Amino acid sequence: MRLLPTALALLPALAAMMLAGPTDAVETDPFWSIICHSGGASEATLVSDSSYDAADVPLCGPAPAVFHELPVVGHGQDTSVVLRVGFDTKTSHLCFVNHLLQEAPVIRVGAGHTLTINLTNTLRNSGIHHQTNCAIQNWGGENLCLPQPVFAEAPGPDGPYYPIMANEAHSADGSINLHVHGLFVSPLPCSDEVLRSTIYPINWGGPVAPTQPCQTSPHELTYTYNLPSDHPAGLYWYHTHRHGQSEQETQMGLVGAIIVEDGGDAYRRSIGVTDEVLVIGDTPIPACNVSGGVECDIVRRPVGVAPLTARQASPAVARQAAAVAATVATAAVSTQPVLDPRIDQADQAGECAQGAYDASGGQELWSLTLNGAPVLDNPGTGYQPDSALLTKTMQPGQRQIFRIVNAAADSFIAPQIVLSQNGVETLQPLEVFARDGVGLADAQGNRHMGFFDVSTTPLIVPPAGRIELVVHAPPIGAKLYLQSAQVNPGCGGNAYPGRRLLLVTPAGDAVPAGAADDSDLITNLPRLRAYLGTLNAAPTVHRTFVFSEYGRAFTYSLTKWNSGPPTDYDYNPDLTDFYLTEVASDDGEVDPNATALRPFNAHNLAPQVVVHLHGRESVTEEWLVENSTLEIHAFHMHQIHFRDISSGSSNPDLEPVLDTVVVPAAPLIGDTATGYPGAPGWVRLRMTFTKADIGEFVFHCHILEHEDSGMMGKVQVVAD
Repeated sequence: MRLLPTALALLPALAAMMLAGPTDAVETDPFWSIICHSGGASEATLVSDSSYDAADVPLCGPAPAVFHELPVVGHGQDTSVVLRVGFDTKTSHLCFVNHLLQEAPVIRVGAGHTLTINLTNTLRNSGIHHQTNCAIQNWGGENLCLPQPVFAEAPGPDGPYYPIMANEAHSADGSINLHVHGLFVSPLPCSDEVLRSTIYPINWGGPVAPTQPCQTSPHELTYTYNLPSDHPAGLYWYHTHRHGQSEQETQMGLVGAIIVEDGGDAYRRSIGVTDEVLVIGDTPIPACNVSGGVECDIVRRPVGVAPLTARQASPAVARQAAAVAATVATAAVSTQPVLDPRIDQADQAGECAQGAYDASGGQELWSLTLNGAPVLDNPGTGYQPDSALLTKTMQPGQRQIFRIVNAAADSFIAPQIVLSQNGVETLQPLEVFARDGVGLADAQGNRHMGFFDVSTTPLIVPPAGRIELVVHAPPIGAKLYLQSAQVNPGCGGNAYPGRRLLLVTPAGDAVPAGAADDSDLITNLPRLRAYLGTLNAAPTVHRTFVFSEYGRAFTYSLTKWNSGPPTDYDYNPDLTDFYLTEVASDDGEVDPNATALRPFNAHNLAPQVVVHLHGRESVTEEWLVENSTLEIHAFHMHQIHFRDISSGSSNPDLEPVLDTVVVPAAPLIGDTATGYPGAPGWVRLRMTFTKADIGEFVFHCHILEHEDSGMMGKVQVVAD
């Protein structure tokens, strides 16, 4: 949960503080001085980039007011993209652009092919000595753009609990790097490496980190991603991943979609089935603060029209949906884990003091966007009228695959498709083609469609999650709504109310409807072999991790400060510290007596987890991820996908292969004033690490505010 001491206001002076536009005076100080290359043995002087001119700084296109299709680059083969980070001084938005595009393109690349992205940071740092970017930090309203001294600290004594270390504030500096979320590619530098790669603003005045040969200047880096031939075809995405400022940069617009293609994409196009890429983002609501206000007042109950009737579906679809529902009802659930008693729960109780009295959470802090266009918040009762919704058309009989990426920094969604016909609205089962880029398949990798009855069990897509749905055009005289149901985050979370995202109406000439059960959409598809075999293997290592969070007033009182504690001016004690801690492992690497709760520190070179291959091609591990807090979290692992085996079901659709998963909140015991979490929320994940993963990468909560505030860890895979 975000605990803010001041309003989440977009300050009137923000545009003036923002990164300088092309009409501003060019900086007279040198762009760069010394740059250290990898290996540490050689140094070279990099002269000012004379080819760079302020007039070349790209501008973001205007924010769309209506729904529009995103531009596309690549055709499912090798793809090379040149991107710059542009900005809009009027709205303080950032964007990925080039000389032809004013918004981030959908990048299409083929399985077994190579994706190359040349990325240039054209931002100009507005802070003192060009090292602290006030404008980006203030985007979220936290007003932390102050000189931040670095305090020497160590975990302090906590009695019967694990020692706790307070977090340090991060001042955004406008630097970036890139993460290709979900791709099965190398974590080594010049590929999907986010721990050391840094692309600096063009007027950076501070020290420059060691670079790789793929970084020809401190403000430019060329990434090369080699996709394996059996890479699952589906929806992925890209965004910046600089620790400490991911939330602001993502909410300001530095996101884009990636589609990995195989032969199935060309075949579907040949029968007239296209896809619609839908990128959901979130932005702070102006003047929203923890003390309440008209902008933040919402009805914390399911928002919508009269109760929806069951879908009038074909017998085949109805049977499959009924089978899934029956499996959900009868699935054997694993034994409820017991939270490690050394995790302090009582001091997490304050999470529910911000106006939240039930599982629907506290205040709404973020509005949504769809392909950059604003999704209007609900007026408090019911949904917005059709005239206020984003709209698109489909030909009668047409089928499309809606490829939805939740690129929001902090917001969860729960997709629904509603058919409105003859004055009656019916909730449709979701016809799922893929999740997190991986098609639904049986244990042998054979593809199939999944039908999910979301009237009883919502299918929640966390921040960074993706879902690909088959959508049939409404008949003449009818319409479809793509909407998100309200997501209950636990009483400690921020509210995620229901919203209608897109209105679909029929238009144009009718087209052939295709197979009644859509079985033609999964023909000519390769079997999915990646991870499916090894994920069924018995794990060799079991680990336990715990999400926890505490108010800084509490963590500061327990942290040992070697040079004296920071003052309120230096750090705001009303903010929250976030932790993701490994507390147990049966490979002997975790000593509970030496464990402490430490927020992630990007400058700490030691990994939190070491995975040993012991000379093998791969190893399979099982991770129990517990949640001691009163809000849901989103666990994400870089480089690999995992299977969520929490349900204990034999139905593979209920044990999906994902890269980001919702971790349920702990239940509240007592009331919001005196209660505390009970048994933890939890998920059980099975994952395989291979030789292709050798290197270092991270796992974290993909609520990016939580990640930036310490809820992250580093894993190192070694060959031995």
